[in-house]
Amino acid sequence: MALLLAGALLVVMIGDKNSTRGATAALPASRSAVPSPYAPSSASSAILHPAPSIAEPVVMGKVPVPAPQALAVPPAGWQGLVIGGDHRVYGLALGQGAAAPMIYTPLPPRFASFTPDGRHAYISTYGDNDAGVVEVLDIASNAILDDIPVGLRPYSLAVTPNGGEVWVPDHDSSALSVIDTSTDTVVATIPVAPNPHWISFTPDGKTAFVADHESNLVSVIDVAGRTVRATIPVPESPHCVVVSPDGSQALVASYNAASVSFIDTATLRVTTTAVGQNPQSIAYARDGRHAYVADNGSGSVSVLDTATRQVTATLGVGAGPDDVAVSPDDRYAFVAAEEANAVTVLSIAANR
Repeated sequence: MALLLAGALLVVMIGDKNSTRGATAALPASRSAVPSPYAPSSASSAILHPAPSIAEPVVMGKVPVPAPQALAVPPAGWQGLVIGGDHRVYGLALGQGAAAPMIYTPLPPRFASFTPDGRHAYISTYGDNDAGVVEVLDIASNAILDDIPVGLRPYSLAVTPNGGEVWVPDHDSSALSVIDTSTDTVVATIPVAPNPHWISFTPDGKTAFVADHESNLVSVIDVAGRTVRATIPVPESPHCVVVSPDGSQALVASYNAASVSFIDTATLRVTTTAVGQNPQSIAYARDGRHAYVADNGSGSVSVLDTATRQVTATLGVGAGPDDVAVSPDDRYAFVAAEEANAVTVLSIAANR
């Protein structure tokens, strides 16, 4: 099992506390020649074909990471990101290979989102005064290209499907900051209900769904018009919202209600399913058949059949799971368990 896990994934700490903006982190000689998986010559950036997901995944093992809080996985390729609780970002190799070291962030990193081509990641950060900054990370050069001031306590930001904008939920500003990726500047601010935690776009990029944590609402936003066209009541403390790969439904994790709500994106009708305690994050399998819910209070992941809307399995993943992400080939799910100081790896494919 240990050999299998070592061959399947490798976590490499990225960053150096003495690194500066726009510079590559200092590396030991043994790592200085490690290429980025997203260098132009890399074969790992090829588009992968998802494997069918299964109803009962298997726990493969755990990868030590200090207090992992969030994950980001690119649309294709093998390098993901793990947000640690120690002012550092970590590289997560999603298959055989290694992650190139990157830059330490001055403010504590919170969440990250890749551009569609996988070459850049936008990282939300904020410190003790809650003033928010989004860092722009270039994957190939291992450098921070820019830092963009946004609102207070920026949470789980998302890049639009066409890569043209980044939308940032500013929790304590009750607003979304819209960043133009061609200039890396904030070009709009959209007021929403208190306090936005999470944002997810439909695949066509026309609609955004925002989990408004303190308001027990999900805001539905017209992206082109940058206006809220509806608000949907959901159970208490919606922490996360994720739109399905086909755009037909959105799932909402309600932290204080131990439930996940299914929203029909056409009719905006809501049905609810019970899961573990304090559900905090959700990720879809890329085939859309199953979804994985990080139950923070239960130390588990609930597996949902998205057609029947029933829980098909409950897997122990360690204390305090905060976030979950799925690899581009749909073979693995990764669960960041902060209190366990580890990322748990699940095999979710039919032909594992």
